[in-house]
Amino acid sequence: MNEPVSLFEVPQRIIQRYIQNFGFLVDSVMKMFNADDVASINQDGDVYGFKKLLILLTEPGKVFALQSFDGTVQWQFYSPQEKVVKVFVEENDGHSEVVLITDSKELRLDVLTGNRISAHPHKIDVNEHSFMQIRCGENQQTIVAVPRGAHMNEQ
Repeated sequence: MNEPVSLFEVPQRIIQRYIQNFGFLVDSVMKMFNADDVASINQDGDVYGFKKLLILLTEPGKVFALQSFDGTVQWQFYSPQEKVVKVFVEENDGHSEVVLITDSKELRLDVLTGNRISAHPHKIDVNEHSFMQIRCGENQQTIVAVPRGAHMNEQ
């Protein structure tokens, strides 16, 4: 019989289940290759372009970076004082950063390690604005806040 679980543990258990299921999926796909193919992938790195980093945000504001290749957790970020409401990956001039929008700050993390690069306060009401990422140039991106319910006038 299952033991009682507190509500605090539920998101963590859900993430653990997703990680287990993802690992099962990766194992199943790897079994489709023969041993020589798997050995060449492990020795040479990402032969087929499957090795990606998945950035996930949970409802309580915890951010995970999962390796798509094997489902391992690369890094995680959680701060009860800074509830994350939106996550973007921004690439500028070939350098990638994870941008976290919290209730009061914009945090930037290193995409590979999760280390904090910078934190800047903002005065945007996150409940009244939507956030979107736009391309400013060939190798430049930025994030803008748009008031909810705003629409463009047709001319």
